[in-house]
Amino acid sequence: MGEIKAFKMTRERFEKLVNRLAADSSNITFINNCTDGDWERAVNYRQMLVCLQKGTVLSDPRWDEESQTHIGNMGRFHAGQDIALEIAVEKEQHLYVINVCQ
Repeated sequence: MGEIKAFKMTRERFEKLVNRLAADSSNITFINNCTDGDWERAVNYRQMLVCLQKGTVLSDPRWDEESQTHIGNMGRFHAGQDIALEIAVEKEQHLYVINVCQ
């Protein structure tokens, strides 16, 4: 048997996938790795959810071999501030918000 390789994820496909997964909040797990730790005062979960549902992909998604996920960045200007999220999508179609930075 040959080695299985991940397909190249385009920005458009990644954005559609994230938007679709974010339509149901049970598909999302929030993990905070921000270094400053002050994000909770500036960005709430509703803003992050709107960013996932209506935001734009900021960088080309990449495959992470270790975690077996596609990782990318989504962003949106919402409620007077820029919100950028680092997210990962599992092959089982689960979405992880890894990092929240404004």
